[in-house]
Amino acid sequence: MTIQTEKGVGPMKMKNIVAMTMAATMVWNGTAVFGATGVKTAVLNDARISFNGGTPQTIQCYMIEGYNYIRARDVTNNLNMHVTQMQDENTGIVVQPNMAASSVRPTEKLTKQSAAVNVQKGWLVYDATPFEAECFLLDNRFYFKLSDFQKASDLSRDISLVWVAAEAADQGIKEPYPNTYYGMEVSWDAENRVVHVDRVNTDLKKVFDDIRSNQSQENEEMQKPEEPKKESQNSKNPESQEAVAKDSVEAVFQLVNQERKANGRRELVLDPTLCEAAQVRASELDTLFSHTRPSGESCFSILDEYGLRYSGVGENIAKGQRDADEVMDSWMNSEGHRNNILSSDFTKIGIGHTGDNWVQLFMK
Repeated sequence: MTIQTEKGVGPMKMKNIVAMTMAATMVWNGTAVFGATGVKTAVLNDARISFNGGTPQTIQCYMIEGYNYIRARDVTNNLNMHVTQMQDENTGIVVQPNMAASSVRPTEKLTKQSAAVNVQKGWLVYDATPFEAECFLLDNRFYFKLSDFQKASDLSRDISLVWVAAEAADQGIKEPYPNTYYGMEVSWDAENRVVHVDRVNTDLKKVFDDIRSNQSQENEEMQKPEEPKKESQNSKNPESQEAVAKDSVEAVFQLVNQERKANGRRELVLDPTLCEAAQVRASELDTLFSHTRPSGESCFSILDEYGLRYSGVGENIAKGQRDADEVMDSWMNSEGHRNNILSSDFTKIGIGHTGDNWVQLFMK
């Protein structure tokens, strides 16, 4: 696999080199075969997309079997990210979110009302981290699903956080490289039928400093004389821990319906089965904080496992909030999460909480 880089960007992080090497090995040794998934009919369609909270605009795309495939450059140009096609006969694109778009000129207007395209597995390489996704090439332009852009971004961010932790453990390193991770978040506003695509940044320097601070506190604690440990009643009684989680779920549920009533929406029903599914998702966030499950499946595959049928679905996740008020405040101050909470398309909700992980699953 060859990935183009440009001068002046700086050294590539070890995590990216490792990720590229692993992906390249998968192709070369034949353990993963990129065979075509078939020739499909792509029908010209329009999608309403808001970039970085701006006014929704109509973006041309092609729909295949109910899914919109967006021209890659239409996404990256609107987020001012650099994109190139892969070289050496590899299928896919390379997105460099820390570099400006090479051209901001509008892409050419699509005129083909339908086309036979070869949908295949390809690479969506985000910040030098390869992610395998379905795509097709039409008139020398690659098309991907918007959801796969976020999955690729989430994977790259998660790897970045792992390496920041490793850098923080090395006392010889003064700060992480780079200091900021530039990611992408995609959410669906069911009420207004708009897709929100936002550039979201993670302050890796803050993550690095927080880890270092925690390490210093732990070292100080280790040097203190050890005191006899007193077990709390909750630590002895699993039922008490379950009660705390149940109280948190009920508190979040009440706050959700308060917000919906205040905004003229019908109250949601707390569905017990959906809560069980949300609780599983909450536990999975310890392994992978993403809308992609540790198995690599979509977060919504959990609904199929519980036999839940739906015509509309959404998920909110959060990590680190101490109580229901704090997590709801975080969600309501995030446009995509707020849209899910207030969406008129949903009638049921399931809530999961374990440790400092929080999940809302919405369904109709």
